[in-house]
Amino acid sequence: MALWWRQKWATGAASFLAGAATLSLLSIPQKIMLGVSFSALSGYIAPVLLGGAVGLLLNLLYYRSLHELAVSLAMGQSDLHHEIYAKAEQIARVGHWDWNLDSNETFCSEEMLRIFGFSDIPQNMTIGFFLDHVHPDDRKDIKEKIRDTTTNGIPFHDEYRFIRPDGNERVVMARGQISHDTSDGSRHFTGVVKDNTESKKAEDALALQMRELDFQKAALDHHAIVSATDISGRITYANDKFCEISGYSREELVGENHRIIKSDVHPPELFDEMWKTISGGKVWRGEVKNHKKNGGFYWVDATIVPFLNEKGKPFRYVSIRTDITERKLAEEKIKESEEKLRKIYQIIPDIFMITRLKDGLCMDVNQGFTDVTGYTREEIVGRKTSELNLWADPNDREKLVAGLKRDGQVLNLEGVFNNKDGSTYQGFMSACIIELDGHPHIISTTKNVTDFKEALKNAEQANQAKSVFLSSMSHELRTPMNAILGFGQMLNSNPNEPLSDKQKVCVNHILNGGNHLLDLINDVLDLAKIDTGNIDLSLENVSTASLFDEVHSLVQGMAEDLSIELILPDPKDDYQLLGDFTRCKQILLNLMSNGIKYNRQGGKVIVTLQQKENNFLKISVTDTGKGIPEALYDDLFQPFHRLGAETSEIEGTGIGLVVSKQLVELMGGYIGFESKAGEGSTFWFDLPIFREKLKRSTTWNSEEDNTTSIYPTVNGKLLYVEDNIGNIELMEVIASRLNGLSMITAVTGEQGLEIAKAENPDVIFLDINLPGMSGLEVIKHLKEDDRTKDTPIYALSAAATAKDIEAGLKAGFTRYLTKPVRVNEVIKAITDGLDGAQNN
Repeated sequence: MALWWRQKWATGAASFLAGAATLSLLSIPQKIMLGVSFSALSGYIAPVLLGGAVGLLLNLLYYRSLHELAVSLAMGQSDLHHEIYAKAEQIARVGHWDWNLDSNETFCSEEMLRIFGFSDIPQNMTIGFFLDHVHPDDRKDIKEKIRDTTTNGIPFHDEYRFIRPDGNERVVMARGQISHDTSDGSRHFTGVVKDNTESKKAEDALALQMRELDFQKAALDHHAIVSATDISGRITYANDKFCEISGYSREELVGENHRIIKSDVHPPELFDEMWKTISGGKVWRGEVKNHKKNGGFYWVDATIVPFLNEKGKPFRYVSIRTDITERKLAEEKIKESEEKLRKIYQIIPDIFMITRLKDGLCMDVNQGFTDVTGYTREEIVGRKTSELNLWADPNDREKLVAGLKRDGQVLNLEGVFNNKDGSTYQGFMSACIIELDGHPHIISTTKNVTDFKEALKNAEQANQAKSVFLSSMSHELRTPMNAILGFGQMLNSNPNEPLSDKQKVCVNHILNGGNHLLDLINDVLDLAKIDTGNIDLSLENVSTASLFDEVHSLVQGMAEDLSIELILPDPKDDYQLLGDFTRCKQILLNLMSNGIKYNRQGGKVIVTLQQKENNFLKISVTDTGKGIPEALYDDLFQPFHRLGAETSEIEGTGIGLVVSKQLVELMGGYIGFESKAGEGSTFWFDLPIFREKLKRSTTWNSEEDNTTSIYPTVNGKLLYVEDNIGNIELMEVIASRLNGLSMITAVTGEQGLEIAKAENPDVIFLDINLPGMSGLEVIKHLKEDDRTKDTPIYALSAAATAKDIEAGLKAGFTRYLTKPVRVNEVIKAITDGLDGAQNN
């Protein structure tokens, strides 16, 4: 019996020590719960409770008894004690250590070694050895606390991170203090250690959950009105939002019945049904209008949740309410405006109709519907659209319904609809699905575009006629210009008969004037694009010196005829503008020409430059003419208004200033004028300054086209299909300059096909507008013939619109050249074609 009790007491002692060691590291509630768990493990209640109680006492006494016991164990006083204490440490998962501060000997228990991840006792086991495994960020702190304990006797308590030999990081809780060995008087630093990793993770997770709950509560309080009541309806909790919107303080609300905010707008049945629902343990939701303290009101969307006890009976009610005052006010405004909307609905000229989705039953139509279709409202409402045959094509309604079911709405569905008298109208219908009386309905609006469609058709026909006219005019005007500029280039670059210096000056004037005339022709032919602001611009840096130099050469003759002195800016004052050079030249030429034409004999035209603060350059053209009366200012930029000069001998069309204004604005600039009758006028425009200076020369220079001054020697045969004799002669002159090139001509497409098949030319040049078969038809046959399908074929045509060029390239032309020709481009096309033919 004594042996049995000693064994039981030894096990109980293990529980005792486990409780003592573990409880020293835990809070009081944790100590009590842990004692219960040890009880279940050991099966002995009395020793565990005793261990727990003594553990509490040890905790209060700063663990003195525990440390003394650890010291005695370390000094080997009792094998039985060792066995009991090892069992206790294993159960509690708490290790201990002892460091003899005088001999520097260190001891640690097996459980401490297991906690720190060591399978065997390290050979160099010292305090320093263990400190080396402490996480670097925690090492300084723990060293300072050890120093405080060993030097000043301050009890040691710390939580730190320990890195095991396998690299695994653990969180360790340690407590210790200084004790003395009574046998030899040595000082010992003794303590216990517990692996707190999992507890730390649990604490962090719990803290995170608590923070999330706090955030959720804060979010809820920020958005919703929250309150709680007891089962009698007395308020026990009210959040800040509730106080804010009701105007009552929390002290005024808590303890009061919810009737304090009750309004009298709802019938008693609403609240009877509410209490019946929540007292029965069910959630109630509804919209309620409440009174504020100051007499105002507010609407809430309320949800009341009953909290139930274990018997399923409510013991508390929690209300969560959303402020919907603005929405309710908006609904009231909508309701008030419904009648106004219905009146508007009736007077809108477009066709409105409401039909039931499932069968097309008409529910309502507006006055616009009856005006267009000829039906009365009574003839339509209550009948199906299929019965009335409103859709000219029933499949169109199926498309409408399918689109509505798929997307919820349909926009601008084009259809044809029947009128009562059998006539039809075209319309664009837009529709969506709305809920009426619990059923989906289609509300649609249709724009009657019958007249618009007819006008559009007429406009398209007129636009087509204009395009045909412009294309024809382009061809007719470019053909003579081809001869002027083409032969001018040939004169300017004849190595066999070079021009004298005076002749070169004359030819350069011809070329400059011809090129500018070509630019003006292009502007006139492109007038439709200018009017719509859809003209192509090539924005680059424009040198003002080059611009004035070229315009000066164009107007100098006119100025000399009228004895007008031209005063231009110094060429050294060269600004770089951001603009289209050709358009800038056109604008400046127009303003200077007007300044000369409308000047007095022997007058002046002065051009000045002024850099503005907004990085724009202002170009002003001032004349000394008669000026413009103030009464005519409004007509100045109107097309075909010449301000009384229509009957004079001064030539003009009245569109120059209009075109100039639009061009300036398209390039991002401004144009304006100042004038005083009898003294003259100043017209100005400004454009942005280009930030980088680049050199650009736009005057005609015979040296710039090196390919026209040095004609290469070639070897091949050229076929030119062209019906205009002047163009043929120009090409013959060009061909004669290329040594080794023979040329064959054809004046019709049919003749060209025959010659191509018989002569097998190396390069073919083909006009587009030919008598009989057009150039587009000719190239089609050439590409289908094995003998000519790989021959380089170039278009050379006065049909120079973007549409013409696109059609030509699509037909298969190697390149599309336009008239008037640039000789260097023609020569390059010939040499490239011959090179390609030889490579093939």
